[in-house]
Amino acid sequence: MTVGGTQMQALARVTDLRLLGAERDVAAAQKACLQADALVAQAQRAVADFDAGYPQKRAELSASFGTRMYLSEDLDHLRAAVAALQDERAPLADSQAQAEMAREAAECLLRDCLARRAELTACKYKREELAQTLIQRESKSAEIRAEQVCE
Repeated sequence: MTVGGTQMQALARVTDLRLLGAERDVAAAQKACLQADALVAQAQRAVADFDAGYPQKRAELSASFGTRMYLSEDLDHLRAAVAALQDERAPLADSQAQAEMAREAAECLLRDCLARRAELTACKYKREELAQTLIQRESKSAEIRAEQVCE
């Protein structure tokens, strides 16, 4: 075996290892994207569940407030009814805000994962191009050396 052939084999092995590493990175990024996508779906379901139950909760609060308002005997009772309504609405508003924040965080994570996957995929393709260029260059050099030996 010639020295050039050994160099070619070593270059091919190094190139294969680099490409394998790049493929693993892309696969890990793809897995992270799938997990982030599942989180987005879960967060969207939570928001949808909240939205589906929201009219019922609002109706209950309105009915409760209406009853209190109707039964109010004076301005102090009416103030107490308004304060009670505000106290009852606070957890509802907090739940809505938490569901929206969870959805936004999951979507942000998904965008980050997709961007990372795109970067790693581009890096993988660049490595493949460089590997082909190196192999072509080494093949050309080996041909030139072989021609020089024959002369």
